[in-house]
Amino acid sequence: MKPISAFLVTLSLLLASCASGPPAPRPPQPLLTAADHGKTVHLIIGETVDLQLASNPTTGYSWTSLRLPEWKVVKQTRHAYQGPDNTGPGQALVGASGKEHWQFLAVAEGRTGIDLVYRRAWEEPQETDQKLTIEFVVTKDGKEMREE
Repeated sequence: MKPISAFLVTLSLLLASCASGPPAPRPPQPLLTAADHGKTVHLIIGETVDLQLASNPTTGYSWTSLRLPEWKVVKQTRHAYQGPDNTGPGQALVGASGKEHWQFLAVAEGRTGIDLVYRRAWEEPQETDQKLTIEFVVTKDGKEMREE
């Protein structure tokens, strides 16, 4: 093969390999809700996941943490209450339900989770209290973490 032909073949192979580019980004994590109780969420370091739960603090009911994620693995970056759409800032319609929002950031490889319970803080725990458990598995590359 002539040197020019070999160069052109090598150049075309090199350009073809570069055309594929970096892997496509993963789609954003879906919004987690009470329906995700018992779910395991797989995250890559740097990804965030949002959790939204119905809440009614004007009647005393709110979500209380029984276990928070280990902050060295998954860090809570946001927690806020949003009242019903028809209220302004600082206003609360007694008896009207709103939503609690959390956002979590995957910061290091590992496993951790969150356990929440929905009840009035001053009342004794009941078997009928609504509970939410979500496990987080964080990896560097999205590949399944090996058990050790």
